[in-house]
Amino acid sequence: MPRPKPHNVLTAAGLLLFAALAGNCGTPATGLPATLTVPPAASTGTAASTPPPSVDTATVAPTALPTTAPPPLVPKTPLSAGGPWLLLTAPDGYWALNPDGSGLTHLMAPPPYFRPGPVAPGGGHAAFVGSDDAAGERGLKLYTLSLPEGQVELVTMLTGPTTEPGPDAQPGDAAAQLLFAVGQSAWSPDGQRLAFIGLQDGPSADLYVYALADGCLSRLSDGPSQPYQPSWSPDGQFVVQMGADSFGAGDAMAGVWATRTDNTEVRPLYTPDSGDEQLLGWLAPDRFAVASFRAQCAMGDLRVFNLSTGAFTPLFPSFYQAAALDPVQGRALVAVDGSVANCQGGVPAGLYLATQEREPRLLIPGEARGASWSPEAGLFFGRLEDEVLAFSGSGEPVSVPAGLSAFPLVAPGGQSWAWTGPDSGDLWVSVNGAPARRVYSGFVFRAAWSPDGRTLLFDGDGVFQAAYAPDFMPARIAAGLLDSGYDTVMTWAAR
Repeated sequence: MPRPKPHNVLTAAGLLLFAALAGNCGTPATGLPATLTVPPAASTGTAASTPPPSVDTATVAPTALPTTAPPPLVPKTPLSAGGPWLLLTAPDGYWALNPDGSGLTHLMAPPPYFRPGPVAPGGGHAAFVGSDDAAGERGLKLYTLSLPEGQVELVTMLTGPTTEPGPDAQPGDAAAQLLFAVGQSAWSPDGQRLAFIGLQDGPSADLYVYALADGCLSRLSDGPSQPYQPSWSPDGQFVVQMGADSFGAGDAMAGVWATRTDNTEVRPLYTPDSGDEQLLGWLAPDRFAVASFRAQCAMGDLRVFNLSTGAFTPLFPSFYQAAALDPVQGRALVAVDGSVANCQGGVPAGLYLATQEREPRLLIPGEARGASWSPEAGLFFGRLEDEVLAFSGSGEPVSVPAGLSAFPLVAPGGQSWAWTGPDSGDLWVSVNGAPARRVYSGFVFRAAWSPDGRTLLFDGDGVFQAAYAPDFMPARIAAGLLDSGYDTVMTWAAR
């Protein structure tokens, strides 16, 4: 069965045997040649004109910007050597620019098959999967990209002739299913190690860790089931991974494990009876929040697992439509819609606050359709019918700017909020709760605040732009950079 995407995620003998294996650290991978080129080409992206599906929302009358002042200009400075940089994935590869919108640079052109991966929390690196096979079924390789130089390094092959689907393989074949998690990766908290799923050694996929410092490549698992969704503990001591017997229709979980990254311990955690387990986040070095997927209803049984004790603490035992976790307080805002509420004796529809200390508390009843947590604002946001509501971490209602029609993008510091109107049309900004002003009229594809919260970078109708505080009048950066038909990711990378 297809796996749901989580809401810009054992002791059964014979199901999966993990072994602490000696890594091949004596053969660094950093010296392997990269097969990608980095041409100084200009963007050839074309902005699409079809917006995403509409959302029925309410807006307020726009506040017109002054028309007498000339539009601002983006500074003409090169890409910074020290960062931070906004890293963009586009149809023609990776691009980067400075927080003020200057220094736009094409870092690399993509191979025929290009799957961007995560950006390291520090150190200026990103991971991606590439192949000369446009279908992404053969010759998969794992690469790292270094900023700001755009240097590409080959980490390792992810597949091989004996583990790749044959020329006549169909999408549902067992060999093709093995590729489901291959290339999934996660950076360590310090940004110096990369955990990933590889199929190069076969016959099943396994968990590996790659160290940037010396190119050490360690294989941490070996067994018949398929690991996926690797996640580092906050202290960098463990990688938790899920395991499945197979992917596709009728798939079943084989288990959940935690592997010490120094290759000294593989710890079976528990054996789920679900079709999937999704890790929502870490609350402490030894505790993470996880939920189960069951095809007959949806996600549910949100709970906290303790690595030290092996015990669960319930958060929200019922099924839900969406959940957002505050990892600091260990609380979650949970949205339940009508269809989930009627599934197997679920709780009434509405928005709930889930905590470890008491039963979930219904904050407001109604058709709840989404939930999010903003660490910048320190607030939960939920959608009830067509209204966006905000709550404190303790569940108290918080007033929002008039006309808030979508979950806001909150700038660092929490003072500036940005959001789009119906059909992703128009871009609005509110500062310190003041009435919102419309800073752009048209279709908005992607947006991101600069780390200092003074610049709002966005793509409007195929033109990438920067809106500067305090007036937020847009300045043109480049046309045709992004394509709304492409799943662009915008992420800040720090040195």
